[in-house]
Amino acid sequence: PIPVPSVAIEYHPDLEYFSRVTRRRGTSALGMDAAGLEVQLQGLAAEDASLLKARYGPFVREPGSPDRAHVEVVEAEVSGFLRPFEVSPGRPEIYRLEQHLAHERLVAYSYDFAGFFDYRERAGKLAIAAAKGDPFHRAVENYLRVVAAHAALREGGLLLHASGVVRNGSAHLFFGPSGSGKTTVTLFSEGDLILGDDLILIRRGKAGFEACAVPFRGLYREPPQTDRAFPLSALYRLVQDREDFLEDLPVSRALAEMMASLPFVMEAAGGARALEVAGALAQSVRIQRLHFTKSADFWRLVA
Repeated sequence: PIPVPSVAIEYHPDLEYFSRVTRRRGTSALGMDAAGLEVQLQGLAAEDASLLKARYGPFVREPGSPDRAHVEVVEAEVSGFLRPFEVSPGRPEIYRLEQHLAHERLVAYSYDFAGFFDYRERAGKLAIAAAKGDPFHRAVENYLRVVAAHAALREGGLLLHASGVVRNGSAHLFFGPSGSGKTTVTLFSEGDLILGDDLILIRRGKAGFEACAVPFRGLYREPPQTDRAFPLSALYRLVQDREDFLEDLPVSRALAEMMASLPFVMEAAGGARALEVAGALAQSVRIQRLHFTKSADFWRLVA
C-alpha cells in the first residue's frame, strides 16, 4: 500500500513510488510543445484536456505523433507531497519544489504533484493529488516547467526567468527576480507582440540565438499569442530607478546576473552546462542593465 501522509508529515517519493501508481485520471490525450519539448500527455480526464487546450492555445498539438515524448498522468493516491510552511504567522513560504537528476532520470515534486522523466527514453509519469481546475493545471505546468528547463539545456538552450517583447521583428528580453518589473514592461509595450512575462526560451537558430514564447506564464493571463521564434536583439537586467538609463556590464557580471535567473537547472547539477551556454550567448548578444522608472520611456533607450 502507498503511505498516505498526515498533515504534519511530508512524503518524498522515489522511483519505486512511480511504478506503484497506475490509475489514470481518464482516457483522453493531448499533445503540446512545452518550451521546445514535444510531449504527449496521456491518461487525462476529458475536462483536464479541455482546460489545458484553453490555457495553452497555439502550443497544443494533435495527439498521436510517435516522435513525441510521452507522459502518463495518474492519480497520486496520496493527499499530497510537500507540506507548506509559514515563514512567519500569515506569511507563507516561497513556492518550494524538490528535484533530483541522476542517470538521465529526473524526479521532481512539490505540494500536490510528483513526476519523473527519463530523457533517454523520452517518457515519464506525472502523479497528481489536486482534483481539478486551477490546482490541476498548476500541477501540470510546474511539472512541465522543470522537465522542459532541463530538456532545453540539454539542447544548448536556456529557459530564462524573463519577459519578452517583439518590436520591429526582433525580441527584447527583460529579466530579473520577481518584482523587478518584467510584467510592467509588457504593460508598457502596447501594440507589440508579447512573448510572455515569466519564462522565455532562448535557443540556437540558423542565424544565431533566438527567443521563443513558451506555454508557461505569470501575471500575463491571456493565452499565448504565438509559438514562433524571433531573432534575439538584446537582454536587459531590470533595475527600478528614478531615471531611465542603460548600464554596460562586463561579461562576468552579465553572466552572474543571467545565471541567477535560470530556474530549476542550477539546483540539479546543471550549473556547468548552463554557464557554457550562457557564455556563448553573452559573446554574441548584448546584455545590459536597464534602470527604468516604470514608464514607457525606457523604449527610447532600448529601441
